[in-house]
Amino acid sequence: MWFNAEKPGTYRGQCAELCGRDHGFMPVVVKVLPQDEFDAWLEAEKASRQAAGAMPVRTAGATMAETAATLRVANAE
Repeated sequence: MWFNAEKPGTYRGQCAELCGRDHGFMPVVVKVLPQDEFDAWLEAEKASRQAAGAMPVRTAGATMAETAATLRVANAE
């Protein structure tokens, strides 16, 4: 799924694919931040994942929008 948010805020949606048994319980929540707040959040997320030994946030080769969408979806799960 892809969309272009024109202003900061919280955007909500619902899974639109028949993707499994719990399809009806798959809400989508995307929090759009101003660039400076997003940059601060991204650095904190990287540090947190590194400290926890989790898979690092990968941004190489990805656009800022792709990275943001990936991180936001992962955090919504």
